[in-house]
Amino acid sequence: MKEKLINIETKQNRGGVRPGAGRKRMKPNIKKNVKSFTLSIESQKALRDLQEDLDLSSQTAVVEFLILKAHREMVSQPYIT
Repeated sequence: MKEKLINIETKQNRGGVRPGAGRKRMKPNIKKNVKSFTLSIESQKALRDLQEDLDLSSQTAVVEFLILKAHREMVSQPYIT
């Protein structure tokens, strides 16, 4: 039954439709905010080196790793007044 519906849709659209094609909706809880910033040449080299050393898939993953690590360290320290 599903195959017949797919075939009918394909014929009507003329261009052909592949089931599941197109943009996938992101889950709202996974949606990420985009931040843009400029790095010095030295920082860019360090970022590439860290990406290789940590074996992470992207430079964004390296930045996330470093931010979260720094935040955890900051939160774990007792607050001094």
